[in-house]
Amino acid sequence: MTQKIALIIFICTGFSAFAQRGVDQEMNFDKERARMQLAAEGRTMIDGNLISWEGAEVSTHEFRESYLVIDFWATWCGPCLKDAPNYKKLAEKYTDKNIRFISVSLDHDIETWREFLTKRKWTKDQYWYGKTDEDPFLSLAYSESSYKGMSMVLITIPKYVLISPTGEILMNSDLRPGDPEFEQEIMKYLQ
Repeated sequence: MTQKIALIIFICTGFSAFAQRGVDQEMNFDKERARMQLAAEGRTMIDGNLISWEGAEVSTHEFRESYLVIDFWATWCGPCLKDAPNYKKLAEKYTDKNIRFISVSLDHDIETWREFLTKRKWTKDQYWYGKTDEDPFLSLAYSESSYKGMSMVLITIPKYVLISPTGEILMNSDLRPGDPEFEQEIMKYLQ
C-alpha cells in the first residue's frame, strides 16, 4: 500500500509540474506574441540604439529620412552568411535611390563581430545590437514558427524588415534577398 501511495504522489506531483510548465509556456507565448505584434506591418517602428562598426552609438531614428531595410543577422548564422551576397547586391543596386540598407548583428560579443567584419572587409553600414531580448526594438526580429505541431514565437535570423521614411513598418516577413518577391516589395515603394 505504501508503494502505491508514493507512486500516486509522484505521478500527481509530476503532472502538476508539467501542467505548470505548460501554463508558464503559454504565458510566455502570449508575451512573445504581444512583443511580435509591436513590429507588425503598419505599426510604427520602435527605435533602438545601435553601435556602428567604428564604435559610435547610433539611433535608428537617424535613418528616418529614407526607406530603410534592416538585415538582422549573426556571424555564426549559416543562412545569414549565405544571404549576405544577395543583400549587398541589392544595396549596391539602389545606392542612387532614397533607401538605406543596414545590417544589424545580434552577436553577443562585439569583438567577435568586429573581427569577423574586419577579416571580410564588411564595414559599410554594419551595426551591432548588444541588447537583451527584453528591448522592444528587438521585436522586429521575432517570428511565429511551428515545430512538431507546437507554435512558438522566436527571434529568427536572418530577418529582413523594410521601414518607411516616417518609421512605418512596411515589410516584416520571411522574404529573403534571394527571393524575387523581396526586391518586388522594395520596388513597390520606390516607384
